[in-house]
Amino acid sequence: MTTPETAPVLTAGERLRGQRYALLANLLAGSQFIMQGVIMMLYANDVLGFTPRRISYILAAAPLVALLRLAFLGHVRAIGKIRVLTVTAVLRLVSVLLMLVIPAAWLNFPLFLGILLLFSLSAHLGAGVVWQPLIRDITTLEDRGRFFARMRFCFTMVSALVSMVIPLIVGEQITELQFKGLLLVVVAGVVNNLFWVRRIPEVRHPPEAQRSGWHFAAMGRALVSSRLL
Repeated sequence: MTTPETAPVLTAGERLRGQRYALLANLLAGSQFIMQGVIMMLYANDVLGFTPRRISYILAAAPLVALLRLAFLGHVRAIGKIRVLTVTAVLRLVSVLLMLVIPAAWLNFPLFLGILLLFSLSAHLGAGVVWQPLIRDITTLEDRGRFFARMRFCFTMVSALVSMVIPLIVGEQITELQFKGLLLVVVAGVVNNLFWVRRIPEVRHPPEAQRSGWHFAAMGRALVSSRLL
């Protein structure tokens, strides 16, 4: 049985390397709002011609896939944090490429919604599940605050630059070409994430410490007891 005292940890060098790669992996993470936020809504309205009701369905459905995190938690240790981040980054890349290559004339509402849900699901089951535990592995109580400050500063600066460029591209209405040009930024962000995240050192837990199972009972208790839900 692994106790907190005997649990595997990273060396100081591995932690520093992990912090550097984690920072680099998230430089363009802020570009995801192009697929999930206001830009997506503009595309759905101006180019695809969806009604406000259908757009509201999209905005309501995407966050609900976060509930699947509860069923996935028991498999994280068995799969491995880095593998989870890698697989979900690939799924995210596939969803963005589908949106990029499919002409607007072919994007009916079910297909558009399905692509966005795949993107949202990959984000929730990837970074949404394992990012905080991974950060705990590559930082200590002494340097965690400095690391978060550095990552937040770099993330905010790059996100601000992307936000400043968008008004120079998009006019009063967005076009299909403009939206797909902005999707290239999202592709660059996902590829950048995929490239660096695979280099982050990972704590390897012994087999007896790995747990599996869907934990439906725990998910049910959370649904019943959560005041927010």
